[in-house]
Amino acid sequence: MGDLVIVTLEGDDPGRAFEQMISAGDAFTTWFTERAKAIHGVDLTAPMTGSPSELVVDTAEVPVLAREPKTASPARTRGGAGVT
Repeated sequence: MGDLVIVTLEGDDPGRAFEQMISAGDAFTTWFTERAKAIHGVDLTAPMTGSPSELVVDTAEVPVLAREPKTASPARTRGGAGVT
């Protein structure tokens, strides 16, 4: 398997925050956009022509199934006498 990169951005308006971040002229933004283009071939400074990423699963919305309680492992005996 090759390399994997996951970048997340959360907030009240992630699209706007991303636009503001990408339009900044600081050293980190320059470094980040250059790396994204070199690694993924995506120019983050170019206007988006399609829809943004789609949320597939929101783990906060996924119900947690009840789990069986863990049982204690059987006690070990010493010398076969049944002493624990």
